Amino acid sequence: MTTQALAVQDRLNLILPLKPDCILKLLAGLKGLDEQEVNPLHTALVGLGNVHFAQFIMLENNTKLGVFTIFDGSFDDYILSFTEHIGDIFNLILSNVADGAEKLVPVQQHREAFLQFIKDHNLAGLGLFSAYPNRRLFDIKDALEETNR
Repeated sequence: MTTQALAVQDRLNLILPLKPDCILKLLAGLKGLDEQEVNPLHTALVGLGNVHFAQFIMLENNTKLGVFTIFDGSFDDYILSFTEHIGDIFNLILSNVADGAEKLVPVQQHREAFLQFIKDHNLAGLGLFSAYPNRRLFDIKDALEETNR
């Protein structure tokens, strides 16, 4: 009998209900990240070194925001790292989210409450396929750099 190593990758399937009058403000803020010379979200996600994939999606006629990521490591550590690296982006998002999210802003000062809020709005996945489920992002990057030399 062979023992398969535990997958190191996990996912965030965050669904956030939006305040009805805030959609344009939120969209402008998120689109504004790409308009900056250096996108601070991209810089932070690269800097974290554990994010394989991340995207925002507007859902249900722009009444909800989906935040979907695949990452390495502990869920709690991953979410709490947001407060340090992209806290201001989550401050923007949460200021436009219903369900009492505005009381979490700034997330840098409400780390544990922010973590619980994210857990409360994270949907369990029904399955996850990864071509490299037992490989961390830096393992994949190291392998690619070796073959590209």
